[in-house]
Amino acid sequence: ARARGAGTGAIGAADATLPVAPAAPGLIGGVLSFRSLARLRMPAADGRYRRTERVTLEAPLSDGAVPAGARVLDRLGKPLAVPAKAGERIDAAGVRWMTVEVVLAPLTGGDYVIELEAMKDETRERKLFAIRVVR
Repeated sequence: ARARGAGTGAIGAADATLPVAPAAPGLIGGVLSFRSLARLRMPAADGRYRRTERVTLEAPLSDGAVPAGARVLDRLGKPLAVPAKAGERIDAAGVRWMTVEVVLAPLTGGDYVIELEAMKDETRERKLFAIRVVR
């Protein structure tokens, strides 16, 4: 979607604001993705990764939510025997993040889903993140 201000040109568009509805309440927030080669970690702009890379996903957790695990699924939703290391970190601002790291070397080229799961009391929530492994 585009927003334009009352003025014309780039300056008018830069001053425009657009109201955004708050995110739906849940245990897991929006997922950020990163790619890693050795010790170098970079934000991933799309869901395509090479087999030589690692996928790192981070998602903010709501108050009281705890990571309940992560797993790699094939394109039909069946679990694969590929380790998905789930954890938790707290940033400098005090925000709790669920982290998931997956080494892609065991996978062949194709489409996969990384499932993140968190729980609070008796409530469980899943968040799915699609990736494509390329050569």
